[in-house]
Amino acid sequence: IQGSDEIRVAVVGCGGRGGGAVENALLTKSGPVKLVAMADVFEDRLNGCYNSLVGRYKDKMDVPQDRKFLGFDAYKQAMD
Repeated sequence: IQGSDEIRVAVVGCGGRGGGAVENALLTKSGPVKLVAMADVFEDRLNGCYNSLVGRYKDKMDVPQDRKFLGFDAYKQAMD
């Protein structure tokens, strides 16, 4: 967001490593952080990661359905 110090994060790969990395990012003290997009090949992994994170970091999550991307090229959409 222009003129803001908010750090906007997108996670690509919502398995154990990706979910852990995004959790580390959300816990940073370097500035306000918000998860804004998620991408994975598998819908169950994406939804599992989302549900796990939203329960603990609801105030740092802004991932509506239209910013949850699935498929082998999902990373491209998440980065846009």
